[in-house]
Amino acid sequence: ELTLRRLAVWLAEPSADLATLARLVAVCAGRGGGDLLRVLHNEGQTGDPAARALCRKLLSAASAPLWAMLSHWLFEGELDDPCEEFFVAADPAVPDEYLWEMRYSLREGMLPPKELVPRSAAAAALTAGKAINFLRRCCGEAAPWEGASAGSEAASAAEKALREGDATGLARTVRAVGGVVNQRLMEVLFSDRFNLSAHLMALKRYLLLEQGDFVQALMDNVGSHLDQPAAEVSPFTLAGHLEAAVRASNAEADHPDVLARLRVRVAPPAGGESGWDVFSLEYAVKRPGAPLDPLPTVLDQQAMDKYARAFAMLWRLKRAEHAVAAAWALAKPSSALQRVGRQSGSATLRGVLQRMAAHRAALA
Repeated sequence: ELTLRRLAVWLAEPSADLATLARLVAVCAGRGGGDLLRVLHNEGQTGDPAARALCRKLLSAASAPLWAMLSHWLFEGELDDPCEEFFVAADPAVPDEYLWEMRYSLREGMLPPKELVPRSAAAAALTAGKAINFLRRCCGEAAPWEGASAGSEAASAAEKALREGDATGLARTVRAVGGVVNQRLMEVLFSDRFNLSAHLMALKRYLLLEQGDFVQALMDNVGSHLDQPAAEVSPFTLAGHLEAAVRASNAEADHPDVLARLRVRVAPPAGGESGWDVFSLEYAVKRPGAPLDPLPTVLDQQAMDKYARAFAMLWRLKRAEHAVAAAWALAKPSSALQRVGRQSGSATLRGVLQRMAAHRAALA
């Protein structure tokens, strides 16, 4: 027989669930993505077993879209996020040159609770997705998993863990995926196709002036021309001197693509400057007509500006060294001249020789 007491007992648990749901509706209003997951997780930290079980059930269901978006991002490098609820944000207006630094970022307000997605896993996921996009957009690698050393087994296992929502294994999964993608990225960048190591060595040899014979030949060739006022310096003449310095040194054996990128730059004169003040070497990271070239992204404008400042400082030091060497050659008395001085007994000549010797000692 149904009585009010029995009915009240039957409805007690559903009523408590409805009260919990009403509270959740109020606190979750207007929230989405990781922000919503954080609220559900926090509401589940209660001593009421029924409320805790309900919140966990809702959290598991609400996490399903997150796992789907994360899987899509990790394996395809694509954001399927029309409502902007994923914790990775993209700015399509950023050019490929700044893809790595500026196009993708973490959306802090949409980060899930750290118990579900650790912060280290979120950062690693961001890096892995960026690497896939870099491979696709800058290197023409449409299928980053093909040819990766870890093989497709690791990708399949990671995708299965994400599909099942295994939060405890998420960090391990993301590290495994990131390791495969990063290894593939290194293989592509340092392959004969892009030869990143050759470009980095070229920057070291030519902009950081490590190639001594080339630097000496260039200094000898351009010295007289750069002594002129800056307004009279000809970039075409300097380009010819650069080619002559390459031919006169071991730089001639360098890769043709590397030498084609090495150029002369003459800054606009501000007035009262000499050619030394406006001359510099530059390394062209962008190749006209090359749609796929990762070098402008690896060495963006900010990095090349730092190389330019380093070259300017080192070039001034080399110029000072070159001037000191020339002064040394002029001041150093020859043995024949010393013999003449001793034989003639001329006090004047001996005084000149002594002053020259003192000057040489000061230079040393």
